[in-house]
Amino acid sequence: MVVPILDVMMLGRILQKIEIASVVLSCVGVGLLEIGPEGVEISTGDMLAFMQTIFFGIGYWRLESVAHAHPNDAVRVTVGELHAIAIASWVYAATEFSLGHVDVKYESFKTWMRDPFIVGAILWTGLISTAFALFLETLTLKVLSATELTLLMTTTSLWAASFAYVTIGEVLSPTGLLGGLLILGGCVLGNLSSSRLQKDKSESLHDNT
Repeated sequence: MVVPILDVMMLGRILQKIEIASVVLSCVGVGLLEIGPEGVEISTGDMLAFMQTIFFGIGYWRLESVAHAHPNDAVRVTVGELHAIAIASWVYAATEFSLGHVDVKYESFKTWMRDPFIVGAILWTGLISTAFALFLETLTLKVLSATELTLLMTTTSLWAASFAYVTIGEVLSPTGLLGGLLILGGCVLGNLSSSRLQKDKSESLHDNT
């Protein structure tokens, strides 16, 4: 809900009821999907993950402006994002090592780098799920709003659950299934609101001409 809130606060945009309903449905759906068999247990990790969603939303909100300002520079924008991610990762890693929170021996590192599964996972994470994903997001924001993109991104948990079922046989609980249905419902409402907005713009343009 970060992006719509920023639109209202910073741009003075008035959200349609159907947009509000789609965002609320998706957020509730993600919450239900994340609830495990033991119920809700809020930990430090949960709070950090919650903060991540806030900064993620701010990032999408700013990226939308950049994508519209530089519509033909998706590659350059993606490279800039990757540089920021790389710098932050190196700073975090150096901090963890200096504080003694991570103790990795050089021999262990060499062993890991000889494991094709580990190397493949690193390459997949860096090239596909980070670089390629960021590139697609930048391209998408030229034709969709940040609100629409973040709404689609709420399906991440649904895709993760689907892949977990296919690969390791993990089955969703009834609560998780309900959450998945709410996410899909939110996406459908989001598409309806987007279609309605485009229709209103077209009719307004037609009237003006």
